[in-house]
Amino acid sequence: MTARIQPDPSQMPAAVLVGLEDIRGVHAARTLAAHGVRVVGISRSPKSYGRRTRACSEVHYADTRTAAFVDLLESLAPSFTVPPVLVPCTDMAALFVSRHRDRLAGYRLTLPSIETVETLMDKVAFYRWAEAEGHPIPRTRFVATPEELADAADSLRFPLVVKPPNSKSPTWLAHTNAKAFRVDDRAELDRVFADYGPPVATPLVVQEWIAGPETELYACHGYFDEGGEPLATFVSRKVRQWPVETGQACLSEEVHDEVVCEITRKLFRSIDFRGLGYVEIKRDVNTGRYLIVEPNIGRVSGRMAIAEAGGVELLYTMYCDAAGLALPGARTQTPDGRAKWIYLRQDLMSSIKYLRRGELTLTGWLQTLRGRKRFALFSLRDPAPFLFDLARCVGLASRQRERQRRSGKTPTTKAPSTRAAKAFFDGVFDRPYAQTRYAYPENPEGHYITPHLHRFLEANDLLDKRCLEVGTGYGQCQHLVEDYVGVDLAFSAAKHLDKPFVNARASRLPFPDATFDAVWSNHVMEHVPYPEAMLAEIWRVLKPGGFLFFTATWQCAPWLAEGYPVRPSSELDRRGKFVKYTAPVRGSVPYRSMHVFPRRARNALTHLVRREPVDLHYKKLHPTYERNWMPDATAETSVEPYSVYLWFTSRGAECLNYPTPARAFLMRTGHLTFRKPPG
Repeated sequence: MTARIQPDPSQMPAAVLVGLEDIRGVHAARTLAAHGVRVVGISRSPKSYGRRTRACSEVHYADTRTAAFVDLLESLAPSFTVPPVLVPCTDMAALFVSRHRDRLAGYRLTLPSIETVETLMDKVAFYRWAEAEGHPIPRTRFVATPEELADAADSLRFPLVVKPPNSKSPTWLAHTNAKAFRVDDRAELDRVFADYGPPVATPLVVQEWIAGPETELYACHGYFDEGGEPLATFVSRKVRQWPVETGQACLSEEVHDEVVCEITRKLFRSIDFRGLGYVEIKRDVNTGRYLIVEPNIGRVSGRMAIAEAGGVELLYTMYCDAAGLALPGARTQTPDGRAKWIYLRQDLMSSIKYLRRGELTLTGWLQTLRGRKRFALFSLRDPAPFLFDLARCVGLASRQRERQRRSGKTPTTKAPSTRAAKAFFDGVFDRPYAQTRYAYPENPEGHYITPHLHRFLEANDLLDKRCLEVGTGYGQCQHLVEDYVGVDLAFSAAKHLDKPFVNARASRLPFPDATFDAVWSNHVMEHVPYPEAMLAEIWRVLKPGGFLFFTATWQCAPWLAEGYPVRPSSELDRRGKFVKYTAPVRGSVPYRSMHVFPRRARNALTHLVRREPVDLHYKKLHPTYERNWMPDATAETSVEPYSVYLWFTSRGAECLNYPTPARAFLMRTGHLTFRKPPG
């Protein structure tokens, strides 16, 4: 046993926090700084609210979602007189620190073996190990194929919960921020598998839902020595979470439950664990059994602050053990403790949701806020992180475009109307082409754009190349080339094609990078909730030097959804009549020009100044699928063609039919053709 010494502030090693960009990093910095520890933070971005904390003596920047920060840690190590304590604050940081621990010999780490870290952080590996060791977990299946999906649906009882192996992996986060999905029937299970199964996550974890409200979700936080024995523990339970049902806690309270502690101790003892960790456990209200939801290890947790509020120095115990200092005395919960932890912003959103559902009253909400509390961000002594987080959220709420991009540059999260759109177009394509309002009477078998597309393919020697059509519709263009693949959201479109067909969303194409020599899309983008994600996917699957033919119903009017141009005035109220009679004026070329060209000038100037890839500017619409008044009443977005032009050309594409910026600036409608740069 290494001799421990009493802390001397002048001799205490520094603490280096990896992941200062969120509430976990802010809590760790404040807690350690309060004990006189010099704190050095590593944040993903200079814009993060976490880096605003005054608890850090210095802050460095590196991408904490990848191993890039390991290079920074190596370069910082010689600047410390004694090896500092390394404190991961995110799952990915803990994972990369574990995998690169041989390069981090200049730091003090409190992590179990690499094999243990990999087992506990991968849900598939953990549940298989836990089942073999006899730990209490819900009935579980691992699904990577349609056959395994059918077996899970037949052998497990609904409702179910579906999870990825790692909800923090870049691939998963590129498609959704959700940690898990609750599904109530087989149809919903099939939809989740189609949207988030292979190749997004392989395999998916499918488990029986543990019956009971959020208040039956417990967490035992602890710091464990090399033998897996707890040096400090603290038990809490959720009161509310965000998002509801499958989210993270936004209000927790201290509880005392020896069953939860014993399950946690038994789990970590059986796998030779050391370090920070907590186990989330839920009590099934139907059977009374306590079942393990998941462990989280190797890093600071957001709710760990409730331990300090309850008088247990959990994080400081970890620091002292790593530094070889005497452990603090406050390491056990008091019997009468009733501390709470609250993330104000998220708890407000969660409470509003429960109020609307009738599951919470204003009086009940106020009662849950009583007692001794520790806030996730709010602090009178260190107000900047809270204020910057609040300002960021106000900005997100006030800018529609930013709300759509809050999960990344190319948002691909599932739109609320995707299911309605799929059902609608499945019904459309289930009927003969000539019987729909999308048919062109002068050419029932084709589309006016087909001759233009044929000339484009012929001029660029693409007739025998591998081509993709995004949004096949009735497949009018499938025979223009020999090697054709079609993609459509509606499965019923397959009956109109005699060439390869894939049922998929335009914003998530199931093909490897650089697969096709040419891609075309005809009047599809306006029906895609997130058109920038569609453009990004098309750009990804197109080969270097490949060609793109693109057209859409540009600048869809918002009044089409209600059918104002075709509905009789007798059906409309005053507002509806005003919209109906002013629509021709607002849709006229002079009126549109007054709005379009200033926007184009602003976007072009922004591109010239920044000299970087631009975002796609578009307007969200409110489509109607229940009563399709007229064509494009189901349009999800209104996109201006010049914005699409800038999106592609700012990424190096050559616009073939508008070769100069001046001609492109004056474009009206029609199709756009591009060539991707060769390199």
